[in-house]
Amino acid sequence: MVAQRGTDLYKLLNEADSVQIASHVDLMWMEKVPPFRSGWHQLINYGNINDTIVRERTNINKVAVSELYAILTDESSNKLSKAYCFNPHHSILIYKRGELFAIDICFECKGTAITGELSIPILTNNKSYKDLAEFFLTHKILYKLPKEGMYGY
Repeated sequence: MVAQRGTDLYKLLNEADSVQIASHVDLMWMEKVPPFRSGWHQLINYGNINDTIVRERTNINKVAVSELYAILTDESSNKLSKAYCFNPHHSILIYKRGELFAIDICFECKGTAITGELSIPILTNNKSYKDLAEFFLTHKILYKLPKEGMYGY
């Protein structure tokens, strides 16, 4: 089941059964490639993670969850310079009592998509995206992470 709208991120992360970070292939259009039908790759199918597109995934502990929260909600005065490709390859997956929240992240354009809307803004500046890329790197989620000097990192 995908989580409902209006959930507070701090409460959600602290009460989560588990929190994972992941990388995945493009969420691009595909033409009738078995076992799929034509359509967009989906990170979540029927409330579950689509493991066929996931490249790397790891659980993070409570200390890392606190660090992740600080990154996501950092309100540095540093501005956010955005593009509009939205080609996400990274996700934060939060499980709580059978519900799944997902934050999909595009490090290229600095965009996010949230399944089950959270009640606060996240990743509002360039520093947050740089810190989040380093967080993924530290936890060995390497697939399609921007290299230093790319996309302002």
